[in-house]
Amino acid sequence: MRNKYLFVLLACFFLSANAYAGGYALAKKHMCTACHSLDKKSMGPSWMSISIRYQSDPKAESYLFDKIRYGGAGVWGDAVMPPSNSVDEADIRVLAHYIMGLVKE
Repeated sequence: MRNKYLFVLLACFFLSANAYAGGYALAKKHMCTACHSLDKKSMGPSWMSISIRYQSDPKAESYLFDKIRYGGAGVWGDAVMPPSNSVDEADIRVLAHYIMGLVKE
């Protein structure tokens, strides 16, 4: 029984670590890095700024999912983020999780 719990704990750790490691790779794959960077403002806000702004919001990942999927404007100035129609939902979830996890690292 103890081994079962250890296995589940390790599986959760590796899946979580994989999401963080894969988050930046997905951002590059889907060209998010054309407008966003890890810690510096470019056309859009830095991912670290986003993570810090929404860190206390329990619905932040869901909010970011919608922003990535449908786009938006006016939250970070005049920049407009287009919708990410070609990005599948699983990748968007990983990206939102990655961004929100940055402030915790």
